[in-house]
Amino acid sequence: IYNENNKTVFANWIMLKPGESKTTIIQYTLPYSLLDDNSLYNLNVQKQPGSSGSGYTLEFYFPKNMSIVETYPKNLSAFAENITNNIIQYSDTLSTDKFYGIVIK
Repeated sequence: IYNENNKTVFANWIMLKPGESKTTIIQYTLPYSLLDDNSLYNLNVQKQPGSSGSGYTLEFYFPKNMSIVETYPKNLSAFAENITNNIIQYSDTLSTDKFYGIVIK
């Protein structure tokens, strides 16, 4: 884990045999506390060059005293599998780079 171009980067190697697949879980805790004001959090998920696309799941946990004000893309909440108990769960295929934003208050 390191910082590059004002981004936190997660890098790792996974050795696979031809036709084999594995699941990797990355858990990241923000290095600061959530604010009581409107707070914007974003995630940029970048596709590995040469990859045909991988499935992934995004989970965002936020304090029970806060709620979602807005999401990017706007329809993120329509596709989220779970926005209850202050958790957003969303799954997709990484066929292109993806950007997500969540404003909570």
